[in-house]
Amino acid sequence: MRSLLLPAGLVLLALFEAAAVWFVMPLPGSQRVRSVEIAFALHSARWAIRATALL
Repeated sequence: MRSLLLPAGLVLLALFEAAAVWFVMPLPGSQRVRSVEIAFALHSARWAIRATALL
């Protein structure tokens, strides 16, 4: 169980960073949703999410 925590945390961290870029950059499909509010929320909580994912 413990050996799965690090890879799971790294996957969550990668998904978080990819989502942050996807909501800010004008990529296909990213402009169909109101992404500014989501991007701001992710940016505001970035250090808490990163710390949680790496623990």
